[in-house]
Parts: sequence; C-alpha cells; structure tokens
Amino acid sequence: MAITAALVLKNNIDLNKQIAIFGALPFTLILLAQAGIMVKELIKHKP
Repeated sequence: MAITAALVLKNNIDLNKQIAIFGALPFTLILLAQAGIMVKELIKHKP
C-alpha cells in the first residue's frame, strides 16, 4: 500500500512502467510454462 501511494504521489511515468513490467514477469513465466506443458501433453496424446 505504501509503495502504491509513493508511486502515485511521485507521478513518475517511467518508474510506474518499470514497476508494472517487473510485477508482470512472474505471471508471464507461469503462462509460458503452462503453454509449454499444454503443447507437450497435446503431442503426447495424439490420436
């Protein structure tokens, strides 16, 4: 909460973009892993 308030008060657009990208990286890695597992399973279960 304090970090959010500081970012809003600072109003630095470049810093806000960097924080947003840094926060989204773990979700991106999870989505990539899920996509890889799905492709692997689709290949394994070909009819």
